[in-house]
Amino acid sequence: MNRRNKQSHAAAYMRGGSIQQLFGSNADMARHLFKELLNDGQEHSAKEINNYIYEKTGGWGVDGERLTDETIHSAIWYMFRHDHDLSYMQTRKGFYQKNSAENLLGSDKNSLRGIAIKVLSDAKKTIQQYLAVPGLSEQEQRKLIPIRKAILEEVSNAIYAIGADNLGQEVITAENLEIDNDDGLMIEKDHINAYIGAYFNAVKRFNLKIESKDDYLSLYADFYPTDGRLDVYYIHHGSDGGEIATKPVDDLTDDEKEAILQLMKDAGLDDLVAEMNGDQDFGISLQ
Repeated sequence: MNRRNKQSHAAAYMRGGSIQQLFGSNADMARHLFKELLNDGQEHSAKEINNYIYEKTGGWGVDGERLTDETIHSAIWYMFRHDHDLSYMQTRKGFYQKNSAENLLGSDKNSLRGIAIKVLSDAKKTIQQYLAVPGLSEQEQRKLIPIRKAILEEVSNAIYAIGADNLGQEVITAENLEIDNDDGLMIEKDHINAYIGAYFNAVKRFNLKIESKDDYLSLYADFYPTDGRLDVYYIHHGSDGGEIATKPVDDLTDDEKEAILQLMKDAGLDDLVAEMNGDQDFGISLQ
């Protein structure tokens, strides 16, 4: 078939009310058919995708030219790299599937977390490559060093935070807690009680429903030397100072427990344990 016959064939195909008439470019048409195939929720190989597009189009593009594998691949690549369409994912090399809520909410590379970490990791690599910027003097280059270092630290912190199990939660740390070294600890029968100054968003951390903006919490911890148990609880006070509820904090992470225990030790926990038990070494540690 010569070129003139090919053009006539394409024109005749398009005059017949074909799919080509619905799109302004081959890329738009290829992406539409890609999504149409993947709507079944199943995994499809690049070969299956190409065959489906060829079948639906007769192998012709909107410009009357033959479609190629390269055209289809470029259209799909652009959708992932530039449009950042999270509705679809590459499950492995050369295979694609429609994304699901379960995947997006998960923690693998196709989840929102995974995608965010990939973007930030790429940004970190790009910033690291700027060891020297053309056109700047040596003095100006030196000024960039602390800025670049600070940015890289913040990006690294963001990557760590996004990958953490407690993403989106208020986290208890040694920096947002305080135990008075003079009277923050008290011996009570078989345990040592700590009153903890709390400087974090308690409503968010404990999923509280408050009745008034003047409500407040008192946070406490009880350490039991005999078995090393650490119980943490809070008292919810109303605006008039009355107690609304006392509730245990059952979802502390190991890091949060360690932070509280370390603050108690810094405030004199070891001395009080020795006082309670005649200097017996209980080997205080997080259980």
